[in-house]
Amino acid sequence: MVICFSVKQAREHLMREGYVYTFRWNERKNIGKNWANSGRTTSKIANVNIDEPRLIESPSDLDIYVADSGFNTKKDWLDVIMSMSKHLKTFNQMHGYMYLVTNCDTCGWYHSAKNRCCYLDNQCNWVSQDSQQLRTEKQ
Repeated sequence: MVICFSVKQAREHLMREGYVYTFRWNERKNIGKNWANSGRTTSKIANVNIDEPRLIESPSDLDIYVADSGFNTKKDWLDVIMSMSKHLKTFNQMHGYMYLVTNCDTCGWYHSAKNRCCYLDNQCNWVSQDSQQLRTEKQ
């Protein structure tokens, strides 16, 4: 089942960086290998892998994901999240899911916001290594 990236910031981060953390109000039924588009009825922009979700229950839960979300600040991200909710008046009522979506059409080394170096192989698998190991192997 497709995952839509109608929000420009998240979509551009996915395409530029090879991965993005995306907040969704509802839990997805289909995770794993999938495909992404830029909105309903639009064509495929990438083959993707969707990781198991992490439960998000408050705005502070977003802090560790902001740098890898495509947004400059948590406030910018929260504004978009809230604009996509038809039911909630405040974010304090929130209950949602965080997904790591990986662009399977790219592979290579990435440096995440958590100061971890990771390699995305051509099978869309993440291989994590600490920065010291990476420097040694790349030389």
